Amino acid sequence: MKHQRLSSLNHAIDISFQTLKTLETVDGPPKIEIIKIKDNGLCMVIEDDIQFLESHHESYHEVITHTPCKYIDNFKSILILGGGDGGIATELVKYPSVEEITIIDLSKDVVDLSKKYFPGISFGLLDPRVNIIHDNGCSWVKNHDKKYDLIFIDSTDFNFKHKNETTITQPSCPQSKEANLRDLDNINLAIDLLNEDGILTFNHDFSTYIHSLYVKETFLSQKIAYTLPFCSNIPYFPGNRYCFIMCSNKKFKKFNELDFTKSNINTKVYNRNSHLASLFISKEYEEFFPGLQMDIENC
Repeated sequence: MKHQRLSSLNHAIDISFQTLKTLETVDGPPKIEIIKIKDNGLCMVIEDDIQFLESHHESYHEVITHTPCKYIDNFKSILILGGGDGGIATELVKYPSVEEITIIDLSKDVVDLSKKYFPGISFGLLDPRVNIIHDNGCSWVKNHDKKYDLIFIDSTDFNFKHKNETTITQPSCPQSKEANLRDLDNINLAIDLLNEDGILTFNHDFSTYIHSLYVKETFLSQKIAYTLPFCSNIPYFPGNRYCFIMCSNKKFKKFNELDFTKSNINTKVYNRNSHLASLFISKEYEEFFPGLQMDIENC
């Protein structure tokens, strides 16, 4: 048995996994591997970056999905940029109000491998309300004007190269606007596709040192009226505490204004308590979101 670091980024804190065997490899691009991890089932790895671990994927997929859903009533139309593994779609099809989900994912291989090896994660892709389009999401948002109630950016970091050849997501990368869904220009284009009360949510690990300045410089943009960060403890990512950001042109409700009584959505991780816990950020990040007061007294 060997220990393998499944991250193409040299983090200040790295995680190694006890890998048992590789079940399948698609050379790509991008290169995709399905690897069996000791005691934790299978994982999907893209260009050496772990995407999710079968045994703990709910800490990612449930949290990124159900958290913004609580701030909108009777959402019907949803756009997912990335998300070809189906994890977000599978959570969204649990809502009876949903009428259509459009997924824009560049890689057909991601979709096919997820259906093959992760049926419990990807079964939402088979729902008749889901339409999968294989295209570059960065280009797609420039050429469409349909409005959505919810937009999710579920993007990987694998295709961004810095001058030192370290794979990262940074606006300084020459290819950022063409390949990075979380480039500020692309986020702004996606925000233009929101309905009046819509919410855009994207995965952004600003808990690691490499993203701190990026968040501070970009997400206080005048284009984004309101931002609300939330976090989840995800054991297979470096640092364990992974962060997301919600963006909206409408002010977010306070936690005590959210209605948890009507929800009968079946989840493993997400509930009222986890939602509240996800909203608290440590002091070192308060300066990124001035005016944000997520303490118990103000919830």
